[in-house]
Amino acid sequence: MARTWLHAISYLRFRFDRAHLWQFVRRESVQYTVAWAAALIGAGICGIVAWIAVRDVRRADGNAGHVSVDFAGQWLLGRLLVRGEGRDLYERSHQRAVLVESCPVEDQDPEQDKSDAENIMTALMGSDDGPPPHVGGPLYPPIDAFAYAPLGALPPRIAYRLAQLASILLLFVAGGGIALLARGRIWWPVATVLLMLFPGVGGTVSLGQNASLSLAILTWGWLLVARGRPGWGGVIWGLLAYKPVWAAAFFLVPVLTRRWRMAGAMLATGIALAGLTLPFVGWQTWVNWLHVGREASETYDVDENWITMSRDLLSIPRRWLIDFELSYEERRRDGLAPALIGWAMLLLVFEATVRLTCLRGTRPGPVVGPGVSFVLLGAWATCFHFMYYDVLLAALAVVLLFTEPRRYLEPIYVGRHHSRETGNVCVLNRLAPTILVLLIVTQPLWAMRVGRIAPGDTVLLLILWAWCGWTWAREKPLAAG
Repeated sequence: MARTWLHAISYLRFRFDRAHLWQFVRRESVQYTVAWAAALIGAGICGIVAWIAVRDVRRADGNAGHVSVDFAGQWLLGRLLVRGEGRDLYERSHQRAVLVESCPVEDQDPEQDKSDAENIMTALMGSDDGPPPHVGGPLYPPIDAFAYAPLGALPPRIAYRLAQLASILLLFVAGGGIALLARGRIWWPVATVLLMLFPGVGGTVSLGQNASLSLAILTWGWLLVARGRPGWGGVIWGLLAYKPVWAAAFFLVPVLTRRWRMAGAMLATGIALAGLTLPFVGWQTWVNWLHVGREASETYDVDENWITMSRDLLSIPRRWLIDFELSYEERRRDGLAPALIGWAMLLLVFEATVRLTCLRGTRPGPVVGPGVSFVLLGAWATCFHFMYYDVLLAALAVVLLFTEPRRYLEPIYVGRHHSRETGNVCVLNRLAPTILVLLIVTQPLWAMRVGRIAPGDTVLLLILWAWCGWTWAREKPLAAG
C-alpha cells in the first residue's frame, strides 16, 4: 500500500513540476474555471455577510433587516398595491395598518421602546398631523410599487431574504452585460467579481436595496446602444423611472452624446410607465408622492444621518459646515453657505461635462473608453441626492475603461535614474487602475466612521472623472461608434 502511494506521489510530482504546472495554469480553460470559482465563492461570501449583517440577537426573529426603512419602505408600497390599496400608497393610516399586521410584536426585541411598525412609520416621511394631513411614506414613486409587488405578496422576512438573493444575482446579470460590452476581453466571471468588490455592494445586498437592479438596467441598456439599437437601449434605461433622481441624472448621457432616439425612447418609456399606473393608483397618489419628495428634500438638507450616509456633491459641504447639535430649524437658518457651496460643486461638474462633450463634436461617440466614462461619471456625480450604496451605479463607467485591459497594465516610462552601482528605470502606474484599486481596498474606510466624515469614494470617482475628461480632450476626434 505504501509503495502504491509513493508511485502516485512520484507521478504527480512528474506531472506537476514547475514547467508542467505553469503550462497547466496558462490554459485558458483552467483560468476561466478558476474565474468562475472565484465568482461563485464571492457570491457565497456576499450572501453570508449579508445574511448576518443586520443580525440582532435581542430580537425574537434574530434579524432586523426586514424592518429597516431601506427595505421595509419599498416592500410596503408593493404590499399596499397587492392588497388593492394602490390609491392609498402614501396614506399613513393605511401604511400603519399594513405594518402592524405584517410585523408581529412577538418577533421584535421585548425591550424596545416602540414597535417595529411605529419605528418604520417614524422613519418614513410625513406625520399624522402634518400638512397635508396623513400624507407620507417612502421616497419612491408609485412605479416602484409595481416593481416590488412580487415581494409585497410575501411576508417581509421572506421578501427581505429574496431581495438579498436578487441583489447578488443581478450582479451576475450586470457582469454578463459588461462582458458582452468588452467583446470577451473581460470574462463574465471577472466582471462580476469586480462588481462584487466595488463600493456600495455591501449596503445594497445587506439592506436588500436596489442599486444592483439599477446597475443591470444601465449596463444592458448601454449594451443595446453598443449593438446599434439605441431605441431599445433607451427603453431599458427608461425603466429607471422607478427611481426618478437616477432617471433624470442619466438622461444627460443620451442628450450629451446626441443619441436622440435613445433619449426619446427613454423619456417615452418613463412617461408610459407613469401613465400605466394611473388606473391602479390615480392622479392624487402621484400628487401625494410629490409632497413626500418635497419633504424628503428638506430633510436631506439638515438630517445628520442622511447627510453623513449620502455620497452626492450637495451633501459634502454640509458634513463640515452644519452644526448637528442645533435644532432642525436652526440648521435650516444656517444652511445657506453649505447649500451654495454644494450647488457650486454640482454645477461645476455639470458645466464641465456639458462643455467638453459639446466641444468633442456633433456626432455620437464611441461606446467604450474615457469619453463615455467621463459622461457617465459626470451624470452620476450630478444626481440630486443619493446614498452610499448607490456608488455602485458608477461601476459601469469605471469598468468601461478596461474593455481593453492591456492598455492600462503597461506602466508609463518616465526616465532612467543612473547611479554608480546600477541604473534604474523610472515608471508610473497608470491612473485608472490605481483609482480602481483604491476604490476596492479603501471601501471599508468609507463604510466605517471615517466615511461619515469624508466621502472618499466620491472623491476618488471625481478624480477619475477629471482624468477621463483630460484624456478625452487630448484624443483626436474619433468616428462615431
